[in-house]
Amino acid sequence: MASRQTLKTYFETGDKPTEAQFGALIDSVPIWIFKSAATWASENPNLLTGEVGVESDPSQNPKRFKIGDGSAWNSLAYSDASATNSIVKRRPINQWKSVSSIGNSLFANSLGLSRTAIGFLGVPMHKNFGVGGASSSALAAQAANVPTGTACLVMEGTNDAAAGVTVATHIANMKAAVAVLLSRGVTPIIIASPPRDTTTALIDSYSVAERVWCIDDDLYFCDPWGKLTDTDGTWASGASSDGDHPTNAAYYTAGKMIADQLLGIEPNYWVPRTNSNVLSNPLCLTDGDANNRPDGWAGFSLPTFSALATGTHPIRGNRALAAISQSATMELYNEAAVSPGVLQVGDEILITGLMSLANMSNCLMRVYSQENSFFLTQANQPTVVGLQSRFVVTGNVQVWIEARSLAGGAFTCNLTFGCFSILNLTRNRF
Repeated sequence: MASRQTLKTYFETGDKPTEAQFGALIDSVPIWIFKSAATWASENPNLLTGEVGVESDPSQNPKRFKIGDGSAWNSLAYSDASATNSIVKRRPINQWKSVSSIGNSLFANSLGLSRTAIGFLGVPMHKNFGVGGASSSALAAQAANVPTGTACLVMEGTNDAAAGVTVATHIANMKAAVAVLLSRGVTPIIIASPPRDTTTALIDSYSVAERVWCIDDDLYFCDPWGKLTDTDGTWASGASSDGDHPTNAAYYTAGKMIADQLLGIEPNYWVPRTNSNVLSNPLCLTDGDANNRPDGWAGFSLPTFSALATGTHPIRGNRALAAISQSATMELYNEAAVSPGVLQVGDEILITGLMSLANMSNCLMRVYSQENSFFLTQANQPTVVGLQSRFVVTGNVQVWIEARSLAGGAFTCNLTFGCFSILNLTRNRF
């Protein structure tokens, strides 16, 4: 095919283009053919080289197309599917025409999670396709019913865990369902596996792997279960009557949390389900040596921390309080040592955390790891500070909390511990 520059030389002043040159011009213009997806599939015509076949269904957004090479339609791949999927994956909420859901009984319940979440989002609900007792292997078939060009909540874990489904199989089934949704131009929103009292370790492994998958594939991800999970991974007191299903009040809390995370009202940082992690005592719950600071944490110029006590936590559980009033810089840190099979040089990790501050005066607060830090200088009311840092491990990993004087002299701050964790992306990919 002649280049644009060559074609221009055929039509310069005084030229008399030949039949062949006019033919070259015509051949250079792409031919766009518009038909519905069903018509393309049933007719299965050969698409000539350079022809562009577009699926013209009104409900399909963005439009899918194929570029011909002389082959039959059904044998051709959609053009630039990865770019199309990227648009679909991160379609903003104000472009969601409606929202559906696929999953198990937590969506099928008449007072269930999807209805609450979608109600708080303020987006029309199309339909719940979730079925009680469904496992992740059933989600792809459910996904085939979701209207094109919409959005869909996706969740399972409870029934998989009851059947002992491996993490690898669980993630593979979830990915298969999302692939069906993306092929239909549907924006998926992955909801983390909910707690289950008798399989806490497996559920925790599911939720970690789901989070890593969504980070890698740039999918919407919500974990609404933090405030409803006890520190041993079971349902928090009063959140479930049978160890599997939320109470109506818990449905409400989790549904609102999904909406708030999607709308940016609540920080969607990953926090551990239990007080065990690559970090020691990541929820700051224990003080076995009674030194008035959480086990696993050390530092310099430390104030006296209150005994660990039940109280309002940024996420859940107990808290350790420190009323800081001093001139010397306070430094508090937790270190995760390189360990075979857990944390190794070359592993890619994500450090996340939340911490509450209040009553700050002349205080510069810094929360940081090796590669990232956040600063907060003043706070007249309780404030949640987040840390999120992603990098490749080169040695032992530390998380630091630092408080110092802003303008010299004494400073004050009430520090409430939150949650800090290390998510090993490398070792949780499936």
